[in-house]
Amino acid sequence: MTYTNYHFSISNSAYDGAIDRFSQFFISPLFTADVTDREMNAVDSEWKMSLQSDFWKMYGIYEWHSDPNSYLHHFNCGNLETLKQEGIRDKLMAFHSKWYSSNIMTLLLVNNKSIKEMEELAVKYFSPIVDK
Repeated sequence: MTYTNYHFSISNSAYDGAIDRFSQFFISPLFTADVTDREMNAVDSEWKMSLQSDFWKMYGIYEWHSDPNSYLHHFNCGNLETLKQEGIRDKLMAFHSKWYSSNIMTLLLVNNKSIKEMEELAVKYFSPIVDK
């Protein structure tokens, strides 16, 4: 409940370019107003889809009945009502600045390349992530 995971699948032929673009999210995110709005709408859509899921309904009951002082007891997704607030972009940038630090991140890359080639790609694209 306290970890964020990003994952995606891409063909091997497009791999290098894809991880280059992916790494930029951590190195120099845009956080433009229009991108922030699009992401809030995407989160809202995911939240609305979860309303029909029996798993998420049961999880919500579990969450509601957990210790009020635990992380589990908090609303864990978000929707436009909870996200569309004054200063949200600044809050996102502050969160990124605090928590997106190389010393507390883990990277896993999977491909058909050799371990040496994968290590070179990891260093090339992800070593610019700052240890804050």
